[in-house]
Amino acid sequence: MVRWLLCFLLSVGLSLGADLVGTWKGVATSPGGREMKIVLVLEKDGEKLTGTIGNEEGSVPLDEVKVEKGEVTLKFQYQTSYTATLKLQGEALEGKYTSVRGDSGAVRFTR
Repeated sequence: MVRWLLCFLLSVGLSLGADLVGTWKGVATSPGGREMKIVLVLEKDGEKLTGTIGNEEGSVPLDEVKVEKGEVTLKFQYQTSYTATLKLQGEALEGKYTSVRGDSGAVRFTR
């Protein structure tokens, strides 16, 4: 029973990962209301997800993409270290971002 449950949970995580592959266009909104258009590209590399995130100035590679318990965590460096925690909500990825400097805000991506 435990083995079956573990296999099921792993397959849910893998199918969510497969559903995430592609180009996502989004907006990051600061607490003050400033909006920045961003693009997230997720790719499958063997058993893991990789990709880039950027804006009109360019893009940077994602240091980490983790899919766990229905949440997607992205870690990347752009002038400082950022972490974005997202959930798939229908056709959108929604959540928040934080930086090591304390910056934070909302982020929403759609295809």
